[in-house]
Amino acid sequence: MDNHLGLPHATDLHPGHDLNRRWWDEVTPIHAGSAFYDVEGFLAGQPALDRLETDWLGNVAGKRVLHLQCHFGKSSIEIARRGAASVVGLDFSPVAIATAREVASNAGLSDRVTFVEADVLRADSVLHEQFDVIFTSYGVIGGFRTWAAGGE
Repeated sequence: MDNHLGLPHATDLHPGHDLNRRWWDEVTPIHAGSAFYDVEGFLAGQPALDRLETDWLGNVAGKRVLHLQCHFGKSSIEIARRGAASVVGLDFSPVAIATAREVASNAGLSDRVTFVEADVLRADSVLHEQFDVIFTSYGVIGGFRTWAAGGE
C-alpha cells in the first residue's frame, strides 16, 4: 500500500483481479450490442442516466467530471451532454475504453470526453488534473463490497 490513498496498487490485489478484467473485456462487446444498453437509442438522444443518478450528480454544467469505472462510456458521454466542460472516464478494461472512445466519437463529443485505461486503485498515478465532481454508479457498489471482503 504505497499510494497516497492508502490503497493497494493493482499488482497487489486479489488474484481474481486479472480474471475480472478479462471478463469485462469479454462482455463489453456483448453489452455494447445489446438491447439493454441500446447504444443506437442513446446515440439518437435517449438518456443514459436515470433520475437517481441525475440527482446524485446535480448540475454539471461547466464542471470537470471524473467518472470512475465507466465501462464503455455511456454515462460519461451523457454527463458531457448535460453540459460538463470536460469528462474523464476511467476503466481498467482496454476493450471498454476502445468502445467508449468509439461511442464518444459517434456521439460527436470526443472533444469533451476522454477515456483513460487504468485501474481505479491506480487513478492517482495516471490522472493529474483537478475535478469538480467524481462520479461512479450502481455496478461499482457490488465490486467494492467484494473488494472490501478480500475478493471473496
